[in-house]
Amino acid sequence: MEFSAVGGADEARACLELHATVEGASVSAGGFIASVHPRECLTVTGPEGAACTVSGEGHAVISAPLGGGSIRFVVCMGGYDPADLAAAGREFAGGDWGALFEGRMRWVSSLPLPSPDMPEAVERTYRRACSAMRTNCCTAEGYIRTAWTTPDRWPHRHCYLWDSAFQSVGYVRFDPVWGRNAIRGMLSGLEGSGMVRSMLTPMGPGKPQTNAPCLGWAAWDCYRFGAGREFLEETYPHLAASARCNLTHADEALGGLLVWPYFSHGMDNSQRFDDGEPLVFADLNLHMCADLRNLARIARVLGREAEAAEWLAVRERLAAEVNRRLWDDELGFYFDLNEDGTLRRIFTATAFVALFAGIADEARAGSLMQRLFDPAQFWSPLPVRTTSAAEPEYSKDMWRGPVWPNYDVMLVRALDEYGRSDMADELANRYMDEVVRWYEATGSIYEFYDAEAEESPTVLPRKRGYGALHDYGFGLAAFIDFAWRRWSPTPQLSS
Repeated sequence: MEFSAVGGADEARACLELHATVEGASVSAGGFIASVHPRECLTVTGPEGAACTVSGEGHAVISAPLGGGSIRFVVCMGGYDPADLAAAGREFAGGDWGALFEGRMRWVSSLPLPSPDMPEAVERTYRRACSAMRTNCCTAEGYIRTAWTTPDRWPHRHCYLWDSAFQSVGYVRFDPVWGRNAIRGMLSGLEGSGMVRSMLTPMGPGKPQTNAPCLGWAAWDCYRFGAGREFLEETYPHLAASARCNLTHADEALGGLLVWPYFSHGMDNSQRFDDGEPLVFADLNLHMCADLRNLARIARVLGREAEAAEWLAVRERLAAEVNRRLWDDELGFYFDLNEDGTLRRIFTATAFVALFAGIADEARAGSLMQRLFDPAQFWSPLPVRTTSAAEPEYSKDMWRGPVWPNYDVMLVRALDEYGRSDMADELANRYMDEVVRWYEATGSIYEFYDAEAEESPTVLPRKRGYGALHDYGFGLAAFIDFAWRRWSPTPQLSS
């Protein structure tokens, strides 16, 4: 079996040739290209009904001929016996695809809408975002023992801590069960130590590292939008175990700031790391403050007042050290801490997590917002830049300047809390406008966007390549969340 050689964007065009030699007969069909990996299985059924299989597990492709020289193909995913996949594929390929399409469209047309008065372009984009998020839902498989979600089907395709939390923000708006499943999937990998790794795969856990703790906030968000007390009772013990594991990395010599060499910050190529990683990551500690507050909220709902008081006391001590050691009074900003005890004075959106965590007092919040709302720094034509435009190394490359939707989600909530809902509305509305613009032009919703609102996400630099990933969880969830905020706001629970 041989495949035509393709790569990059061409793989997504679905207009390439699949060449397979099946039992001596040559099949050449337009319309599909498959990548075969060591742990995957590819089965192709030719016009004669014969099959050719590449051994492994994970994927199979079955094609069946139609009249006029065209080929139908079916992609069957899962670690199943290739013969079973081939049989299922033949049955499916010969079925009534019109009825199948109508069934899928019934689901799309029955989606709950924030309002019947949404503009048509916004409604189209909203339905596309929900449909793509549904595509990223996965059933229990291998090591992941419950339903789970992935940020995209390729290249990530696995379960990620940061992504699971922020994706739940979108799911809870149109399919609350999957909002909860996003969190359950990640917590299914909780280890005996309490560690939740940054990535899980059906084959096993990823590297022994973690992301910024944010599952407590995601669980609380699910509760705010209708998940019952039972969900909090189910997840709280796991969330508490994870928090206690994180807190074992408190460095007493630094007043209890968290120092974790296996912290996966998620901001891949940010200027923060051009000279190596810092000793203390500001975002790890700021997110920990946010998570402790949400654990206290959950504990209070469950009637665990003593535990709620404990979480708040720990949060107060950690916040005090963050404000003492990571805050620069002269510059009015939070920074990472270097090995030599100096602050790494690079202006990035990381500092604004302090607003999301609610630990910035009035004076600090004022200083942060002065920079946040400055068009020469963070308040770009499409807010919010992830790196200040005043930084010498500011660029349109991934985390070095472009807008990342998960940060916009945090900032909208933070600005609401600090009494600046006017700016939160402006941020959310500008984001929606830009997403609609590029969805109408390209048919996709992306992982990050040009903060200057100039270039298509498809051509933005991305580390060693070009093009933001399409139909990505952060971007989808943020659009859905902001659409509901604008057209059908839900009252906030008190803290």
